[in-house]
Amino acid sequence: VGQDEFIGSPLVWVVFLANSLNYLQDRDISIEIAENIDPLFKCIRDDMTRELFGEQKFWYETYPTFLAMLPNLVTKSRKTRDILLQKQKLLDMIIQPLFWQMYRPDIMTDQLAVKYFSPRMFTPPMHTLYFIVARICNQINDEGQQTYSIPERLNKDEMKQLSEIGYKAIVSEAYDPKCDITFMAGLLDLIKLHDPTSKQIWYYMLNEMGTSGCVDNRVINRAVCHGSKSTLDHIDATKLPHVLFVLLH
Repeated sequence: VGQDEFIGSPLVWVVFLANSLNYLQDRDISIEIAENIDPLFKCIRDDMTRELFGEQKFWYETYPTFLAMLPNLVTKSRKTRDILLQKQKLLDMIIQPLFWQMYRPDIMTDQLAVKYFSPRMFTPPMHTLYFIVARICNQINDEGQQTYSIPERLNKDEMKQLSEIGYKAIVSEAYDPKCDITFMAGLLDLIKLHDPTSKQIWYYMLNEMGTSGCVDNRVINRAVCHGSKSTLDHIDATKLPHVLFVLLH
C-alpha cells in the first residue's frame, strides 16, 4: 500500500489509537478514546453496508485491528469500561463477529474477507468477553488479576449484566430480525469448533451465565445434544456435566 493511500485509510487512525493504548500508560488517554469513539462505532457496527469513508475495502481492512484494540481498551480502567458498555451495540460488535463464519456468509465469502480476515482476528473479542464476564462475577480485579476470593452470590445488578450478555442475538437485527439464537445457545456452536484453550473460556461463560439464570429451552437442548455426541474430548467430559447441572437447576 502506498503512503498516500495508507494515510487516506481509516486503518492508520485505528492503528494509532491501538498503539496509544499499548505504549502510553496514562489512563486518561483510554477514557478520552472511549468518550470520543462514537463516530468509529457508528460506521464499523454497520455489518450490512460494511463501509468506512464510503469504501467497503476500508471496513474489511480496519475491522481486525478494531477487534484487536478492544481488550486493551476495555481492561484499561473501570471508568473506560463503564463508558464503553454504555455505548449502543458495543456488546453486539464483540459477540456477533464470533459467529460470522457460521451464520454470515455474506460477510465471510466476500473476497475482501478472504484478503483481510484471518482466524486469529476472533481471539480478541473472546478475551474481551471473558474479562467482562469474569469482572462482573468478581473473579478478577480491574487489572485483570484473579482475586482468589471465595465467590459471593451475585447481586441483582450483576445478574442483570450477565443476562444482557447471554441473551444477545448472535447476528444483527438488520441481517435477520427474526433471529432467536442467543449468545448462550450459540456458545455450544463455539465449543464444538474451537481449540482446547478457547473451549475452556466458552465453558466458563456458559457456566457463569447459566448460574445467573440466563437459560432457555434452546440452550438446554443444544447442551444435551452436544453431550450425546461421540466426538467429545476430555474437556467436554470434565466441563459439560457440571454445566448441564447448572442449566437444569
